[in-house]
Amino acid sequence: MDKVYVKGQKLFITTEDGTFDGTFHSMDEGKTRLTVKDVVKHPNEESFDGLYHFYKNEIISVQILDPLSSAWMSPGSEVVSSKVSTIMKGCQSSQSSTKLTKSYLQDFVLSQDHYIYYSNLLKKFVIIDEIGSEFDLAIEEIKRNPMVGVSFEGTMFGRKGKLSWVCFSVPYREEGKEEPEFIYLEPNHKNRVPQRITVYLFDLAVMGSAAITNGLGDILGGKDSPLKIMFDCRLPSDCLYHQFDLKLHNIADLQVCQILLYPLKERPPEADGTDKLMYTKGLHLILNLGLNLPLNLIYTPHIDDGYLERENAIWYQRPITSLMAKAAAYQTMYLMNMWAKIYLRDCRDAYVSGLKIFLSCIRDAEDETAFTLANQYHMVPQEFVPHVLKCQEKHRESAQCQERNQLQKGSKTKKIERVRGTSFRKS
Repeated sequence: MDKVYVKGQKLFITTEDGTFDGTFHSMDEGKTRLTVKDVVKHPNEESFDGLYHFYKNEIISVQILDPLSSAWMSPGSEVVSSKVSTIMKGCQSSQSSTKLTKSYLQDFVLSQDHYIYYSNLLKKFVIIDEIGSEFDLAIEEIKRNPMVGVSFEGTMFGRKGKLSWVCFSVPYREEGKEEPEFIYLEPNHKNRVPQRITVYLFDLAVMGSAAITNGLGDILGGKDSPLKIMFDCRLPSDCLYHQFDLKLHNIADLQVCQILLYPLKERPPEADGTDKLMYTKGLHLILNLGLNLPLNLIYTPHIDDGYLERENAIWYQRPITSLMAKAAAYQTMYLMNMWAKIYLRDCRDAYVSGLKIFLSCIRDAEDETAFTLANQYHMVPQEFVPHVLKCQEKHRESAQCQERNQLQKGSKTKKIERVRGTSFRKS
């Protein structure tokens, strides 16, 4: 617990036993005990008088809800992360965590053709804030496609959150043409990707449930709707079901895929029987690793550390700024490209199980459990961990098999060379 807190700061604390908010009071010299006053436990609003102690081994994350001025918390400081929670075990200070997260992002060198392609991928974006002809045309265009990308923006997302924007990316279709243009970005790729993209931004904060009942509901929840590529469907699934009585259908989740494909940061089980914990990656990291996108083509959230409520509320500013519209577009415009590159040969069963878990784990939970899980979205759901471990074992076995084959192939090559060498040797 190396982070420095200022007396009087409002904290939101997630532990293995529940979630709490309170006012920072003090921390012991060894930084193993966090003392807070005016503590309230959520969602039952149980309050505790006096001082309340939280210990390092039970804390999962801490968020600063009401920051005060301090040297390290200036409005211009940036933490490059799509997460709002800091894992207390081994956490860094604000400045260090910025460097730590940036270290995961790599400036890959794309070919000139690829760079030009990604730089020009977004053809146009359309902002829709009322039910009418433009809304109907957008719904019709989205439905015409077998596959689309979708993302959601809002505040404190989940059943108690507020949904502000629903964003769709679809292949751009030139006026007068029946079909959009697709290309093979790589010579050996089996899947085509759109030549250009159109992004539709639906303003749910303005249109409310009317947008759902007039067409968005059919796209998001229809069993015959387009395949929707998302990144982490847990909180949207919870929000849509409890606020609009809508279950997501025909979903593909890139978060589930990346958990099965990429190495994860883990915390092994504790001696007292605590479960093994696995931590997820943000979308900006996956696009950087999976598509080799350079940093200037990725939306990397710049969050003033601790200004959680203010940064989430920016999605409710109207009219939306061009910067935030572009940020929303960046959250969805690469999803179809990333899906085209995914290949889950050895883990299809694990993916299907994981998708079911992601859709239901928060949505079907009671309020108190759902509230806790919503604040642990940076972690792999515990019921999915066994599937992940099994898939990791398959990856290891496959790698070992390939290594053995390479060794055997090399051994045979050397043997042939030795035989050839003796045949030309003079007696």
